[in-house]
Amino acid sequence: MKNASKRSIFIALVAVIGLSFAAPVQASGIVDRVFNAGAKSLAKQAANVTKQAAELQERSAALEERVLALPDSDRRAFIEENALLVSNLDV
Repeated sequence: MKNASKRSIFIALVAVIGLSFAAPVQASGIVDRVFNAGAKSLAKQAANVTKQAAELQERSAALEERVLALPDSDRRAFIEENALLVSNLDV
């Protein structure tokens, strides 16, 4: 009886080991969902930041044109005021 029990356990163990090599396990399911969602989220955030940067550049160019259209005294006053405001920012 002991030999039959040991033999069946050994056969089951060999079968499990053999099947584990024969059927490759693919990394899918929750791990892929979590990491792919993270990558998609980062890509979306990067796209949004790029879009915001382009909008800020357009606004900056429009502001520069308006400043250049000012008379010299007003332009100097604007530049001084802008420098004061920028120096007070906590960036």
